[in-house]
Amino acid sequence: MSDMVYVIVSGHYSDFQVHAAYTAKPRAEEVVSRLNGFGLGVYDRFWVQEVPLDTEPRPRKRHTVFIALSDGEEIDRFCYRLDPWSNEPSVRGIEDEDDNDTVVGESTRSYDDALKAAQDRRTRILARREGVA
Repeated sequence: MSDMVYVIVSGHYSDFQVHAAYTAKPRAEEVVSRLNGFGLGVYDRFWVQEVPLDTEPRPRKRHTVFIALSDGEEIDRFCYRLDPWSNEPSVRGIEDEDDNDTVVGESTRSYDDALKAAQDRRTRILARREGVA
């Protein structure tokens, strides 16, 4: 028997939901792929979360920083606890769906990594707009 279960989850904060659990990761990924094929937004996606069986959870944090696309200045930052088994990316930069002038950086490692992710994403967006990338 496997020492992991593969849980299909969606949502963030208060709308976080567990939809199903599988003992085989490929089967869970297949279902997630099908669910995400409906063209949902970045915050409405499903993903597979690996959860170890009979293991003590360890606390994790996510550092988030918001910077302005126009000038790269920091707008806001915060840190909060994650689900101990979260398999969210260690570092990522995304565009804010609600504000076209905001780029978001997130990291489970540090604020500095979150800021760098946001700055890197900003650079890619600006290069794409200028036709460079």
